Amino acid sequence: MMSEDMLERVHGRVAEYVGTLEGLKTINITYGIADHLMMPDGYVERLYRRGADLVLGSGISGGECAVFFTTSVIGRYEKVAPKLERIAETIVEGVPLYPVVVLDPCKLQLTEYGKTYAKSFALSRTLFGKVDLTLNLSRSAIRSMTAKELCDFASEHGFSWLTVNLAPTRQNYEATLGARAEIQDWLLEFAKEADARSIAYSYGPVMRRSLAATTINPGDFVINEVVFETTAKSLQVDHHGNIMFKAEAIGDVFHGERFGYKPMGNVEDGPIRPMVDVAKHKISRAIVQDHLKVPACRDCQYLNPCMMTGFHTYNRMLGEMGGWPKGDGCPHVAKALFNHYAAEVAAA
Repeated sequence: MMSEDMLERVHGRVAEYVGTLEGLKTINITYGIADHLMMPDGYVERLYRRGADLVLGSGISGGECAVFFTTSVIGRYEKVAPKLERIAETIVEGVPLYPVVVLDPCKLQLTEYGKTYAKSFALSRTLFGKVDLTLNLSRSAIRSMTAKELCDFASEHGFSWLTVNLAPTRQNYEATLGARAEIQDWLLEFAKEADARSIAYSYGPVMRRSLAATTINPGDFVINEVVFETTAKSLQVDHHGNIMFKAEAIGDVFHGERFGYKPMGNVEDGPIRPMVDVAKHKISRAIVQDHLKVPACRDCQYLNPCMMTGFHTYNRMLGEMGGWPKGDGCPHVAKALFNHYAAEVAAA
């Protein structure tokens, strides 16, 4: 939980930084990780007011500007409902607030799970207009639910967007990249099922955009252009005030200690803009290096689109923990997924 003092400093630095960005059309602020309904009363409301003030103070309006907060929405309805209602009363015009439900896939084994919390999901949709869903993949998670079961759950309860995360760290390496073949098959099945049912999800758009960009304008300059823009416009700040580059692979990944990278700076160090201007070159070089040091990546037909995503963090973790697989096979899960989307992108 971020302290009030740190929260003030972070918002001050971010508001200052937003003012230096030209052509910014949308601001999305996500207060993540924690189950925010478990925080002290009034905490989410204070977070939202700060986020809304930042958006409104930027002069950017309309579009898809919004504030998000994570929660499990788990608990007795009689206790959860009043909290959700109080939070919803805080919303000001022009800056919607959306809950992101963090799902433990193992709970899908419980036949009463959906029924138990259906009222809370429905109330959230009524109060906030939409509710998103996020979950972390691991060996145990995919063995607890099939791709179809997740799609069924999302459709039944009206979730607007599904963020599927595969975030390998030193701590969870065996459960994530250690099970990459099994997870790859699950991701392919989920992509096919979700696309067939028009369920919006995270990694499909990322991979399609990367394929399309490198098909139209192949070359290193495209990689730098995309990485520089992502570095400028996609940041994560932790509860210590560390500022980190955030990319997308299978869900969000960021350049922090848990992924084997150093933050670009801290809010205590000064304005964010100079940090970004220096870090974007280092980040671009790191992404290229994290790919080219893997033999299987060097001659892969998807090298360029892969470098425009966050899959380089998987390479970094493989190198640290287990080494890259021998042969010319993809060291993680990207190639099979790019294969899946390539024909669709080529035909567009």
